[in-house]
Formats: sequence, C-alpha cells, structure tokens
Amino acid sequence: MAIPIFGISDNPVLPKEMTDYWANHPKDPFSGLIIADGHYKEIHHNDFHHPRRQNSDLAHELAHILLGHDLDAPVRENGERAYDRNTEEEAKWLGATLLLPKKATLMMVLNSYTREMIESEFQVSWALFQYRIQVTDTVRAARNVKKKYTG
Repeated sequence: MAIPIFGISDNPVLPKEMTDYWANHPKDPFSGLIIADGHYKEIHHNDFHHPRRQNSDLAHELAHILLGHDLDAPVRENGERAYDRNTEEEAKWLGATLLLPKKATLMMVLNSYTREMIESEFQVSWALFQYRIQVTDTVRAARNVKKKYTG
C-alpha cells in the first residue's frame, strides 16, 4: 500500500526527551498513530515495544486505513485524544485477522502448535493467538474437523 512507517526511536522530528522517555518506559501505552493529509498517510509506531507487539500495532494502524476510518482524531479540551470504542474494536479485529486468519489458527490448533512455535513462526503474541481462537471459535471448529475426518 506504499504507506511509510516510522519508528519513534530514530524519528528526527521528535525531541530527544520524548524518545528517551519511551526508551526508558517500554510498557508505556503509546503504540502508534497515523498522520494523514488527504490521500497521503504515514504510520508512526513505538518501536521500543517487543517486535511481536510492534507487528500487532502496525496491523492495527493499517486496519484503520483499510477500513476507511476517520483519521482526524478529535482531541478533548484537556488535550487527550478522544477514543471511539467502535472504530478501535473494528481495527483490533481486522488487525488481528490480518496477522492470524482463521485458517491459520485452525491449522495451529489441529497440529498442536506450542506457544513457542506460534510466537516464533507467526511473530505474534500468545495473547493475540488466544484472542483469535476465542473470537473465531477455533477449538470447536478443530473438534468438528477431527470428528469429520477421523470418524
């Protein structure tokens, strides 16, 4: 989609104090954002997070773009970004789907993939895998597949 992606660790636009803060606070909730100007869009993300978390963050931001969400995030009077639960849930769902389609989760369950296999082969977190098998009802689907083919 030719969308530029920038990490905050080496972003020359950000003051050093900001990047120092994120470098020393890896559990800070800032994950990413989209800067949009008409048709031009770019993603900025917290590359101090674990690489698997970064994959999820980037998929989430990309999902906002794919879903055509309003990228001009409203800001409250106190300076905080207004949060639209519906659009965030849509982006969470699609971002997770991009990383772990239902067929992939079904294959992992059928083949008894371990946590280590899932995290290393698919570069996603265990929490994301658990979310996907829950929302797709993969365990039930795997039982049905086994029953169909093993009698």
